[in-house]
Amino acid sequence: MKRKIIKQKDSYTVTLPKKWIKDKGLEGKEEIEVDEVEGKLILSTEAKGDKNSVNLDISHELMTTIRTMLANAYRAGYDVLRIKFKTQKQLNLINETVSNMLLGFEILETKENLCIVESVAEPNTDDFNSIFIKILQIVSIHLDNTIEYTKKGEVDLKKNKELAQKAIEYDNFCRRAISKKRIAESKAIFYWAFFSTIIHVDRKIYQFNKDLEKTDIKASKELTSLLENAKEFFNLLKETYLKRDLKLIGEIHVKEHRLIYEKGYALLKKRPQESILLYSILDMIRNTHLSTSPLMGILIR
Repeated sequence: MKRKIIKQKDSYTVTLPKKWIKDKGLEGKEEIEVDEVEGKLILSTEAKGDKNSVNLDISHELMTTIRTMLANAYRAGYDVLRIKFKTQKQLNLINETVSNMLLGFEILETKENLCIVESVAEPNTDDFNSIFIKILQIVSIHLDNTIEYTKKGEVDLKKNKELAQKAIEYDNFCRRAISKKRIAESKAIFYWAFFSTIIHVDRKIYQFNKDLEKTDIKASKELTSLLENAKEFFNLLKETYLKRDLKLIGEIHVKEHRLIYEKGYALLKKRPQESILLYSILDMIRNTHLSTSPLMGILIR
């Protein structure tokens, strides 16, 4: 619908549709929120101080289940999580998830079988792009460390886990920013998919290190070379995002075919004893390549 701008002495006025006023239960005396997002004015009756809550019921003691439930409630923009639990182990896992993966959230109250997690310091969404760049940097550092571990045959699992958790924490924040603050509204679907593939790259790096540490495999020079290729491949993706250069995407597609279908598959046949490590490297490369599709959606103007 169109509305006419009415010039006042020192400002401009726009009338609001009567139906919208009635639907919101307004009487004409209330204040509303007006936010500018990507050149648009967004009107809302929700005050910035209002907190929306959700009830969650934990029935398992599996870390991945608890982490997924809490992370997605956080990403969806909820400010208060009222979590029912049954065991001390569940409470410990809730605390670990909140501390390591939900930026700005804390456990404020714990009653019998009820834990209340709440936003206490909402991060500044103006930092959305810089925080996402930090995710890319963390993945690059993670790859550098992994190459070093592979050459030495010794993994620092504590440092490896810390990097993986920090990447997830920042990833969760960026998705929350999209859901709650309407960051990058017109590109939200592309950013969301881009985050998913990037974080899968980092998870494969984490898995590679776990497998390297628990097996007796001594990585060959060919495997280490492919891992170095994976790092260069990811850094090319990072360069594409930072430079906003669509031409580099074509280069990524060409290199992906060579790394997976020529070098990677040849190594699987030649060194089947290293297959558990090779599969992780190939997944790093594959997810880096898959990232180019949503990235193109982000960069096209």
